[in-house]
Amino acid sequence: MTTLTHAIGRQIEQLLEARDWQRAAGLIEVHWGETLLTEPRRLRTWLFRFPEDFARRNSRIIQGKVYLDRIIDGPGSHTTKFRGGTSASEAQSAFDRVTQLTIRAAAARAGGDLNEATQHALLARRVLDESAVDERENMRPALPEMTYAWGYVWEHAGDLRPAFREYSYSYDLALLLGDLMGQSRSAAAIAWCHALAGRNSEARRWLERVPEMGDDWWAPRSRAVVLLAEALLLSDRLSFDEARARLALVDLQAASERTHAHMYVSALLAESPGEAMRLLVGVDAPAMTIADSASRGQSAAFVALSKHALLTKLGMHTAAREALGVDDDLGGEVISALVRVQRIAADAHAGLDERVMHAASLMSASSSHAPRALVAALALRAAASRHLAMGTGADEFRLAASIASEQELYSPFALLPRADVRELTADSNTLSPDVADAIVRAARVDAGDPFQKLTPRERAVLGVRLNDATLEEIATEHYLSINTVKSQIRSAYRKLGISSVEELRSLAATYGFAG
Repeated sequence: MTTLTHAIGRQIEQLLEARDWQRAAGLIEVHWGETLLTEPRRLRTWLFRFPEDFARRNSRIIQGKVYLDRIIDGPGSHTTKFRGGTSASEAQSAFDRVTQLTIRAAAARAGGDLNEATQHALLARRVLDESAVDERENMRPALPEMTYAWGYVWEHAGDLRPAFREYSYSYDLALLLGDLMGQSRSAAAIAWCHALAGRNSEARRWLERVPEMGDDWWAPRSRAVVLLAEALLLSDRLSFDEARARLALVDLQAASERTHAHMYVSALLAESPGEAMRLLVGVDAPAMTIADSASRGQSAAFVALSKHALLTKLGMHTAAREALGVDDDLGGEVISALVRVQRIAADAHAGLDERVMHAASLMSASSSHAPRALVAALALRAAASRHLAMGTGADEFRLAASIASEQELYSPFALLPRADVRELTADSNTLSPDVADAIVRAARVDAGDPFQKLTPRERAVLGVRLNDATLEEIATEHYLSINTVKSQIRSAYRKLGISSVEELRSLAATYGFAG
């Protein structure tokens, strides 16, 4: 569990002593989660040190005081420590139960236990739905914040449907209460989720609902999410310079929970090998790890997609493909689909047209896929169809172009090899010349990774060979005869232009091949 450091706690104390209310409130907001989980009494003391006129303008402080009073003081108080301590007493009211479940959900999410987090969020929603009208009215001032917390749990787990539901509920309540912070936070989160899925028209509509943000302490956090959504939308329009300018304005110190999302957008927008290498080093840096959550849920998918994008820009296509892993349920439906289309794109660049046709057909046949994945799948299928002389490539591409034009979602076409994009845009004659030219310029030019020429079996055999396995061991592991193993190695060596395992090791190190 993340804990509040002594240095941060002391910094907050100094700001409060100096009566620097704006900066103190902002720093408390950034470290709200860990303080609430580990030092709730201290958090309550801080909130009560703000002057009343300042607190009235900041609903986070008012709501925090209300439910911290309920949690900490009185006969019905409940501990916020859920691991390694005495169990909490049974909550006495719906408000107490919803508050306690919300804190537990946030604690589980921060600790990387997304199954537990979603269960608590689900139960909190059930308690709220089943509560009496007067109990709901009592909870009303705190609900924008709590329902937002449930939405963020679902988003982090990668399940965007319940995330949209809770964020929308939070926004509506905040609107009714005149809570600008709640409106900004929820509208920005909804816009980001729509942009990630490629529902760009919806994303733009929600960005328009974000109220004007001034210099309030909570503004940088909401503004960071707005800027991430805008950067992604601009990159989809292939306006890369404008997207980078938006991304440069993001204050990650104010929104550290969006670190992995920021890393993903940064990877998409990296414009030089030097920048790609700098970002790649940062992907696995200790500072990028937020508790254990980087290995689970949406964060894990963002890490995989970021590595893939950066390694691809460095010309290390084999290593890029391996960065995507093999897990088909990584980070929820939407982002798992994004991972799958990247795998299909890797097969397309390797010339595995029949595999591409099969996988892309399965994806494009499902209406549940978000536009970002669907456009990519249709475009990849169109390219494979053209290579296999099936005669349907232009029609497939027109369908992809139609969806892309509705959403201003052109970046998925850049997954295709540039030669395919050029031919398909000319054959389909659907996109405007300016857009078609921009897509061709954005599309990938293969950097000549020789391992992409290999068949899946040749890749598997060489991967074992790199580990000093004997021919007999390779044959046993892959259920092949020794003669077949020899034939596979000779064929692979010929394609790679090498003649020994030492040359194989050198070439594998250059292109990041591991089998």
